[in-house]
Amino acid sequence: MIKIRLVKYNKKWKESFYKIKKILENNIHLEITIEHIGSTAIPKIKAAKPIIDVLIGINNNNLDQYIPLVKKSGFEYINKYEKDIPFRRFFIKKDHPKTNIHLVKKSSLWFKRHIAFREELINNLHIREEYENLKIQLSKKNWENGNEYSDEKTEFIRSVEQKIL
Repeated sequence: MIKIRLVKYNKKWKESFYKIKKILENNIHLEITIEHIGSTAIPKIKAAKPIIDVLIGINNNNLDQYIPLVKKSGFEYINKYEKDIPFRRFFIKKDHPKTNIHLVKKSSLWFKRHIAFREELINNLHIREEYENLKIQLSKKNWENGNEYSDEKTEFIRSVEQKIL
C-alpha cells in the first residue's frame, strides 16, 4: 500500500519543464509540440504530486518512430500501458525531478483534453479549488498503486472536460 504525497506549487517545476523541453527538442529533429501538463503546470496549485508531466504532440500516426528519439533524450520507454492506451507512448525518468512523458498524436482527443483541463485549472479558481480538495481527500487513503489514485480523479476530470470541450 502506498500514500500519495502532495505538495504546494513550486516555481522550479516550470524551470525543470523548460530544461526537459530543450533536451527533447535537441534530440527530436522532427516537428513536435511539447506542453507541460498535470498539476505541476498549474501555478498556485496547493496539491500536486511532484512529477513533471510532459505531453509531446506529433503530426503523424507513427508514434513508434519517436521512441528511440525520446529514449536518446534519457527517458525509459514503458510499454505496459499500450494495451489500454494504444494511441500513447509512455516514458519516465525517475531521477530528480521525476518526469513522465506522454507521446500522442497532436490532433487526438487525448492531447486536446489534457491541454483544455490544464487551461481550465489555471484560469478557473473555483474548479482548481475543487480539484485540490478532491486530491487532498484522496491522498489520505492507502492505494495499491498510483494508478488507482489517478482513476479516482477521472470522474471529476471528465465532468470538467464535458463543460469545456
